[in-house]
Formats: sequence, structure tokens, C-alpha cells
Amino acid sequence: MAEQSELSIAFSRDGEVIITFPDGLRHATGLFPNAHERETTRAFFNTTIGRTLIMQLRTREIYDKRTNLLLQEPARSIIEQNLVRLSGKKFDGLISVLMLDLDHFGQVNKQYGQDAGDQVLRWFADILRRSTRNDDVLARWGGEEFVIFAAANKPSEEKTHRDRDQPYSDTARVATGTTLGNLDQLMGNGKLIGTRIRTTTEATPCQLGPIAISQTVTIGVANAYIQPNSDTEGLFDELFMRASEAMYKGKRDDRRNHVHVAPLTYGKPKIL
Repeated sequence: MAEQSELSIAFSRDGEVIITFPDGLRHATGLFPNAHERETTRAFFNTTIGRTLIMQLRTREIYDKRTNLLLQEPARSIIEQNLVRLSGKKFDGLISVLMLDLDHFGQVNKQYGQDAGDQVLRWFADILRRSTRNDDVLARWGGEEFVIFAAANKPSEEKTHRDRDQPYSDTARVATGTTLGNLDQLMGNGKLIGTRIRTTTEATPCQLGPIAISQTVTIGVANAYIQPNSDTEGLFDELFMRASEAMYKGKRDDRRNHVHVAPLTYGKPKIL
């Protein structure tokens, strides 16, 4: 997929406006079957004001207003694009999907009110940002459920710098000579990410004025080991299902405040 360097506007044959954003996401909106209307619309969208309005529209439709994390459908689109991109590169490592659910979150709303619940959601979203890398995809999936997508390449191509304010712990650093047997040492491995989030959440209460709200999170993790030219079609759905099953099973077994890891799966080679 070619990378987009700027926002572009196009029209389908039936006059539907197709907006392509700099990161490659597309948005279809409005029908302008009349040629004059299309040209007027195109001219407006190419003005500074028009483009500003488009970007504001995108922000409202892409990000959750409470946490400023991606919404479910945009996140799925970005993850699928990432998988297509990775399958076309010399990627050799782990793809991880994490399903996270705040424990007993309904009690927070019931005891302290919805405003306090919204504050807890924002606090948890901040923990997610501090516990992940810029390349990881973070989304609020709905209610108190969140999803993370991460890709961890083998050490030969793994970045060593940190873009976040808080670096990874020493236990998450990549060891030289990583093999399939110790893939769990990769920085982006879902279990390490989940453990970091779980321990930070438990150890750092959400402070609302004089009130400190303690919160825990149950996490399901599914990892897939893929090599160059692996077929990634349907991989996200499979990992999402496995991560969700691991998380919900943990809750059913009364093992909340744990990271539950599904068995490792392997990417299939593309059929040429």
C-alpha cells in the first residue's frame, strides 16, 4: 500500500465524496450527482477552512470522546492495514492482540457517579499510552473494554529507542539471539505489555480529589508468530477471538486481575 503524504478528495461514479486521509484511512460521505455541485464541493474542500473541517470530522468519527483512544471500527481498519503492510515486509516475529476489561467497573459508576467513571476511563487510557509504544494500536472497544494490537520483530530489526516518556522495564528488553523458544523476550510481546499494564493499574489508584479509586484489570492475550510473506488475512479476527476467550474464561474462573495468555499460533504462508 502506497503511503499517503496528504489529504486527498475524489468522487465515485455516482458522486459520492471519497476522502483519503494522510495515514491512508478513507471516509465516504455525501452524494453530489450534479457535476457543478461536485466541483463546488471539491473547491471548498481544497480550502484551508474546508480541510480543517474535514480533519475535525475525522477526529470526531475516529476517536472516543472520553478517552481519545481509537473507536472500534477505525481501529480495526488501521490494524488490518498494518497486517497487510507487515505481510509485505520482511517481518519475522510476534503479532499480539490484547483484550482488556476493567474489573467491577460498574461499581465505580454506581458508587461515585458517571463523571467519576469517565475519569477512571481517562486515567486507564493514560496508563495504556504510557505502557505501549507509538506503533501499537490502542482502542476503546466499548464500555470498559479495550483492545491493543502490537507487532514485535526479531532483534535484528527491533528498534532500541523509546518514543514514550517512560521507558520499558529491564525485563522487557530484547536479548541478543532471540529464537522461537524465547519469543516472549521480545519487547512487543503481548504478555509483557499486559503484565506491565496490569501491575501499573493495580499499583496506581485513580485520584479524584480526596478520593482514591482502586482499580484492577483482567487481560486476555493472543500471539501469532509470523515470518516473511505470511498470509495475514483473517489473522486479527482469529487473535481477537482467542484473546477475548482467554479474558472471559479468566473472569468466569474468578481469576480477575490476571493476564491470561492463549496458546501461540503460527501464520500460514501465502498461496502464490
